[in-house]
Amino acid sequence: MFSSSPAPPPALPLIPGSHNSCSIDVTCLSPGTPPAAAASLFSAALSSAEAAEHTAVWCHVPTTHTHALPFLYSHGFSNHHANSTHIALSLWLSPEPSRIPDYATHQIGVGAVVLNSNNELLVVREAGRNYARWKLPGGLSDVGESLGEAAEREVLEETGVRASFESVVAFRHSVNGQFGRGDIYFVSRLKPVEESQVPVPQAGEIEDARWLPLDEYARIIKEDGHPFMQHVVDRLREGGKIEAQWLPSIVPGRKPSPIYSVPTKH
Repeated sequence: MFSSSPAPPPALPLIPGSHNSCSIDVTCLSPGTPPAAAASLFSAALSSAEAAEHTAVWCHVPTTHTHALPFLYSHGFSNHHANSTHIALSLWLSPEPSRIPDYATHQIGVGAVVLNSNNELLVVREAGRNYARWKLPGGLSDVGESLGEAAEREVLEETGVRASFESVVAFRHSVNGQFGRGDIYFVSRLKPVEESQVPVPQAGEIEDARWLPLDEYARIIKEDGHPFMQHVVDRLREGGKIEAQWLPSIVPGRKPSPIYSVPTKH
């Protein structure tokens, strides 16, 4: 698997991380590094991490350097997560039980309540999997999106309607969802940017999209037996909402985050 050349680097750099961790940089380890030399380099890097009393060691292996994986596994590393460019492995060094959190324990979904001035609700019918006659436009949030941004994007993608986020109406937390992960589904209220927008179904995903009177939608979900959406409609009629307020973070370099709370009554 490895040839006898070129010569190995003098050391594998350790990069300090958060929570008393460090990372081993394997990008300088070429496929031609002799196996004995590579094993020696990993052992030396781990010895340095232990001497510095780090509790955890990480290694983010580019997909161009998967030749390093056998040596990481042989030294006790285990897979933590992966994406299209990297495989992240971790090793807990402390004698205490590992405190490395699991990766992606939940997925975040959004559903959008878009009401126009005629008290009509924007609804869609999914193509090929119509478990409900009509449902709210929505889907999973992308990495780096706030709830409002995700809801606005999903509405635009599925219906072509531009709408702006106003508040959260309700949310549901389910366990053992897709891939065995938890599922948190937020229902957000949005306002159409223009009243005259005509919904256009997303090709290949949405069979139909339209404005439906809220009372008619309430009748349909009652007939179909949809307790969660019945609860959402009740909250809408009561005017209940959870507003977002963007606040700065005390963590250096972290962007402001939205804080969701019930408005204070004066």
